[in-house]
Amino acid sequence: MANPKKILIHYTHKGTLGHTTRIQSLCHELVRQYGARVKIHVLQGGLPQPFIRFPRQVRLIPIPAPFDSRASFRIGRKIQKNDRLRSHFVLKIAQRIEPDVFLTEFFPFGRQDYIPELLPALQALHRQGTRIYASIGYPCCVDQIDGQNRDLAAGRAGIITLYDKIFIHTPEGLENRYFQKTLPTPALRHNYANFYRAIAPKTIYTGYIVPARPGSTPRRAALTRHTPGKYSVVVSRGGGAVYPKVIINAVKAQKILGDKYRLIIALGPSTSPAEQKVFQMVLKDHPSRNIAILDDIPDLPYFLERCDTSVSLCGYNTSVQLLGARIPGIVVPFVNPNSPFPSNEQSARALLLRDHGGSSVLPYNKMTPEAIAGTIREKCENGRNVFKSPAGWFNGASNTAGLLMQDERR
Repeated sequence: MANPKKILIHYTHKGTLGHTTRIQSLCHELVRQYGARVKIHVLQGGLPQPFIRFPRQVRLIPIPAPFDSRASFRIGRKIQKNDRLRSHFVLKIAQRIEPDVFLTEFFPFGRQDYIPELLPALQALHRQGTRIYASIGYPCCVDQIDGQNRDLAAGRAGIITLYDKIFIHTPEGLENRYFQKTLPTPALRHNYANFYRAIAPKTIYTGYIVPARPGSTPRRAALTRHTPGKYSVVVSRGGGAVYPKVIINAVKAQKILGDKYRLIIALGPSTSPAEQKVFQMVLKDHPSRNIAILDDIPDLPYFLERCDTSVSLCGYNTSVQLLGARIPGIVVPFVNPNSPFPSNEQSARALLLRDHGGSSVLPYNKMTPEAIAGTIREKCENGRNVFKSPAGWFNGASNTAGLLMQDERR
């Protein structure tokens, strides 16, 4: 039997779920398809997420001195990165493992704080002929298209030359159109198109990577039991790193909606102790037997297939699962206050869900209990339309696993 192909992956997450679950799903698919023919090592660059379960065959390697967390979203926050320590660690791991494939998640399209720790390993692996790939969830290039930041653009262009292929985990041509729609000037749209035209020879659109789906427990399944004349609504905010008012306003909205509506609310696993206290206070002030509170919904597709609508952010995981379940939801796109740019991936994806999934878009700054209640009532009482998303949109994990296992050499 030939030696197994060695794959080394680097990723981080900032307390969110999308980046983690894409890598988790990819690892599950590699193990499922290739078993002992592949050996996977994962360098985890952020704070631990103990609720995430990788396949037992995967070796998880925490990078020392993690600095990225949900606090990274705060305006003006200074981050101590320990660049030398982390750079040395990543390089030594790469030299020890001698991978056939090195895969970075989101970098170099994002995570610019990780250039110091990744560049030495990328350069060393490139020199020895290792295949180097990028795993990019979506074609967001908000900072890439900033023509004013020439140093950033030039630095990234140089790093991209080290990569053999760039895997973008969306259907080809789909999300790019929506990113361009959110750009406010012709010049920015022009720069965006030029960037993707330049990297086209290296780019492969794999389709969406669907999160690995655990089974639902009997207790959780009971929450979705259909009762004639009543409606079920799932409320979630992904990892729970941002936008706590989604939870607060949903709890208050249930009182407006009344007993016909049951809300299943997931706080998110990154919810802070301070937020927990606030949520408990709101629940105490607005008690209801028609609200079920969960920390997380890892089996979200199970709930979406059985509910009448949902209220959520517009992150990658939730959006893909909404499209797959063919449910028209209510989406609240996250807009990063640290970004000077008017476009971001959730704003663009909200337009996609509006057009392809019949969802309503509710900006966070306009979200009130009354607005949520009115939109929930509209979605539920107008009947559930069936929107058709092609099955081929959701083969990203299988397609990417196959590409990683190719024996192509430089």
